[in-house]
Amino acid sequence: GHGAAFDFPKATRLQRIGSSIYHNSDVIAAVCHGPAVFANLKEPSNINQMIEFTVVDGRLVSGVNPASASIVAQKAVEIVKGVH
Repeated sequence: GHGAAFDFPKATRLQRIGSSIYHNSDVIAAVCHGPAVFANLKEPSNINQMIEFTVVDGRLVSGVNPASASIVAQKAVEIVKGVH
């Protein structure tokens, strides 16, 4: 439920487990509120790097962080122009 959204970002034990799995080149995945556990995970090689990511669903375009602003704008313009 919604508790995960508040509890998981502070769940240091889960974050240590997730970090260990990730740094061993294994896969971690989550659904619904579960990705909240990723909030404080750190990847040493890109700790200060933001990666652009966007999702388009019909006329709804969303981006994950400020680095996604350009691609979100591009996708929105494509939709308006009927390119997408």
